[in-house]
Amino acid sequence: MFRTAQIDSNLLDNELYDILWSSVKENLDIANNKEEWELLLNTVIFLFVTKISNVGKVSTTYGSRLSGISFTSNRRSLYVVSVLSKYLYKKISHYFYSASAENSNLKSRLYRWIETVSNTFDLLNFLNYISAMKNSSKIYLTILHRVFDVKAMLNTSVPTFYENSINAGVEYQHRQLLWNAILELFNITLLSNNFLLMQARKTGGPTTNVIKNGKSVCPLCNEFPTNPYKILCCGKIYCYVCAVKSLEWKHCASCGSTSKLKAIALYD
Repeated sequence: MFRTAQIDSNLLDNELYDILWSSVKENLDIANNKEEWELLLNTVIFLFVTKISNVGKVSTTYGSRLSGISFTSNRRSLYVVSVLSKYLYKKISHYFYSASAENSNLKSRLYRWIETVSNTFDLLNFLNYISAMKNSSKIYLTILHRVFDVKAMLNTSVPTFYENSINAGVEYQHRQLLWNAILELFNITLLSNNFLLMQARKTGGPTTNVIKNGKSVCPLCNEFPTNPYKILCCGKIYCYVCAVKSLEWKHCASCGSTSKLKAIALYD
């Protein structure tokens, strides 16, 4: 629950930024200095949505409050980890990849090496994050959270909004699993019918109607025909539904004919 809430908190913050960033791009010309515009927007969002609690000196963001998460760090550290680091990462990447031709190879190799080391540490940190004990004091979402000692903790009272969201998500997944199971059963039934149809085609099908309780029965379902229809290739009597199926499958279960199938109502 704690790790899920922290990841959800991060996703909610990103969604808030994406919504506002889309609006900014539509209404302002940001072709130049795009990274600076992003930093400005993220900074404004951070200033307006983060709060500092006097009790325990913890800070929260928009997403963390909805998820019941608080960060045991000051506002500056949280800003560096969640906002400034993204801006610096983009600027450094652009610097190395836009280097002059004579220095581009050396700088790109250096950048790739630094990025590989950073990604390795991030991977190790994440493995520790998902495997650490629930009450461990060394759980950090990213390596930057660890460097700046930005730890998350679950509040004693989780907001009703978040609990309802989790419950709704679980209920939706249960219904989706049930629906998938029904579809799977339906597919298995169809495959079984198709398999029987293939077998009937191989054997050529029966040549006469089955006799049941002294009455002629439908060649497909072996029941007394309901709303009987005569199939013209061999003159056998089908149920209406079975006649429709035979025409769709283009195969007569009685004589094995596969071409020019037609059926007419026995009683008009």
